[in-house]
Amino acid sequence: MTKHITYDHKCSGCQALYIPYDDRIPCPKCGMIEKDRFDFIPQAAESALFNLKNGSFEPMGWWVSSYADHLLIIIFSILEEHRKSNESGNFTSVARAFVDKLDWKDQEYSKEYVYNIVCRVYEEIQKKLSEPDSQSTIVKKWWQFWK
Repeated sequence: MTKHITYDHKCSGCQALYIPYDDRIPCPKCGMIEKDRFDFIPQAAESALFNLKNGSFEPMGWWVSSYADHLLIIIFSILEEHRKSNESGNFTSVARAFVDKLDWKDQEYSKEYVYNIVCRVYEEIQKKLSEPDSQSTIVKKWWQFWK
């Protein structure tokens, strides 16, 4: 079991798929800044932490039902690679290497956009793990086990 995020958004200028997750996030393809916003970062962090309760950021099964789900599986993979790596204190270098090795085909414009999203999700996870609540205590144990 995992938490999906069903959300699709196409730029009104160029029709590129992306998620306008913050006020100043332009379309990664044409640069247009639209009025639409979707609170993706906290939801993505929540989904990743939910998965981690089972021992991995990557869920045992996943289907892509939206562009947000497509991004989530990339995010989960990067978070898991970092969790298992010897680079425990250097998330950005792990994320950069992962994003750089992906084959972006005709969506090269999404490379920096996805890198920025995964870095924001990681920051949100760190913020949530520092909160003194019972649910993050379970996750902290998994997180620290691999560090």
